[in-house]
Amino acid sequence: MGLFSRLLGGQTGDRLSREEILLVAPEASDARGPGLSVISIDEVAKLQQVVGPTTFCRPHAQQVALALLRDHDGYLEDVGTLEHVAADDQRPEALDVIYQGHWIGALAGHATDRVNLPIGAQVGIPVQLCAAQTAKGPRLDAWAWLGDDAPQWEYSAEHRPPVTAKERSGETAFRARTMVREALVEGGQRGEDFVAGSEHGIHYLETVGPIEQLKREGQLEAALKLCYIAIEGAEGDARFGEPAPWYTIQAAIIHRKLKQREEEIAVLQRWLDHCPAEDREGSGVQKRLAKLLGPGRSS
Repeated sequence: MGLFSRLLGGQTGDRLSREEILLVAPEASDARGPGLSVISIDEVAKLQQVVGPTTFCRPHAQQVALALLRDHDGYLEDVGTLEHVAADDQRPEALDVIYQGHWIGALAGHATDRVNLPIGAQVGIPVQLCAAQTAKGPRLDAWAWLGDDAPQWEYSAEHRPPVTAKERSGETAFRARTMVREALVEGGQRGEDFVAGSEHGIHYLETVGPIEQLKREGQLEAALKLCYIAIEGAEGDARFGEPAPWYTIQAAIIHRKLKQREEEIAVLQRWLDHCPAEDREGSGVQKRLAKLLGPGRSS
C-alpha cells in the first residue's frame, strides 16, 4: 500500500511515523518524489482541483502565475506540498497546497475529511499549474493528483482550462449535458435516476451554467424560471434524500434582488419541506431562512 493510500485508507488512529510523513520533494525529476506513492481511495477522486487561487489565496497565487507566464508559457507540472493545518480563529482546519513557498489554495472539504494526515505534517504531491493573463490580472488554476499511479491531468499545455466566466459557464453546461446524455444512453438505474431528475426535458444539473450566465447578463426573471425548473428536477431525484440546495439558494438570491421577500421565504421553506428532518438542522437553507425571518421567529 502506498504512503497516501495509507494516509487515506487507514483508520484514523493508524498514524505514520514523522519520518514517513515529512516527505517533501521539490527537486524530484519525475513530478512524484523519490520513493513517494500518493493517494488512492474510492471515496475521493484522484484528481482534485485546488480551491482558493482566485479567492483567499489570490495574492500568493498571482505571484506563481506571473512566474509561470514568464518562464513556462503559463503551464507547468511539478511537485507541490500538501500540509495539514490546524483550525484557528481565522479559518477552519484544512489541507493546504503550497508551491515553492507560496500558499496557493487547499483541498476541498470533502477531500480533507478523508485524508489521514496528522496536523502539522507535510507530504509532496504532484500538481498541475495553469496561468493566464486576464483583465483582472494574472489568474492561476491548480490541480493536485492524489493517486498512486502517474498523474492523469484533465488539461494540458495544448488544452488549457477555461478562464473567463463565459468560458467556464459554457464548459460547465457542456459537461453536464454530456453526463446526462451518457447516463440516458446507458440506461439502468443510473439512467432512471437522471430521468427522475429532469423536468421539461432538462436535467437540473444542466441548468447551472445557464443560470449563472443569465444572472451575469441581468436576466433575473429568466434565471428564476430556470431555477424553478431545476428545483422540480432536484425534488424528483431522491438519490440523496435531500434535494440539491444550490438551485433553491440561487432562486432565493434572485428573489432578494427583485425585492420579493415572501417568495424568497416560500422557496426556502419549500426546500425544507422536501428535506429529511435530520438534514434540515444547520443547513445553509435553514440558516438563510432564519436570518430572513429574524430573531425569535421560525418557519
